[in-house]
Amino acid sequence: MPPMRNTGVTISLFLSCVSFPADANWQFTQWDMGPAQVIAASQGSAHLVSGGSGERLLGSELGAEGTYSARGFDFKSQFYFDNTGRLRVVKLTLMQQRCTDLQQSLRGIYGSSVESSAKNTVWHDTEKGNRVRLTNNPDVSINCFVLYTPLGSSGAGGL
Repeated sequence: MPPMRNTGVTISLFLSCVSFPADANWQFTQWDMGPAQVIAASQGSAHLVSGGSGERLLGSELGAEGTYSARGFDFKSQFYFDNTGRLRVVKLTLMQQRCTDLQQSLRGIYGSSVESSAKNTVWHDTEKGNRVRLTNNPDVSINCFVLYTPLGSSGAGGL
């Protein structure tokens, strides 16, 4: 009888040996990854989902979600893909009522904001190619979240 193999352990070991680019755009992801690539890169923290009606954000459809923790904050993570299946938006919804603390943490990471209003603060992370937007809207139930999107071109050649 052949020895039994633990497939889950084999997959986990394989994923831990896979090297992901150091220039990731948001943590373990890169813009333009497909859903399966995001899932593999998440090392078990995200899973595929099918977006239902209303599961679109900035023109992209929900394709994966999971959980994420960093710097003492816990988030629901959601990954949105364009109509060609490329990652375009990462949404992190804060699970605790600590939006002011999160804003201070983001300011410590990204420095001065490039835009600020009563409900939104925006930073540009040019090193990783991200536009980072914190939304704090106490008037709605899901009131504190961060959106990571690709930082577009500088506008050169535009209007």
